[in-house]
Amino acid sequence: MSRISPTRCIGPDPSGRRQMSASDVVIVVVITVLACVLAAFGMPPSVILSLLGGAGFVAVGVLTALRAGSGLGRLMVRVVQASLPA
Repeated sequence: MSRISPTRCIGPDPSGRRQMSASDVVIVVVITVLACVLAAFGMPPSVILSLLGGAGFVAVGVLTALRAGSGLGRLMVRVVQASLPA
């Protein structure tokens, strides 16, 4: 009869986790630094959270466009391109 070791983890295999890519890390760092700078200048937390929500939305769109090339990603790229001055 085999005996199960008490140190064995019951749950997902930790070696199966996907590590963050460099672009993910850059986005997280930029958004965190932005929040710290805004807080240092005395901006109210509600405004900071609104800005971070918008930044997160843009980040998801950019990463979707770069990775999957899906219709949503292409649409977001076109919206951003259309909003830039010529």
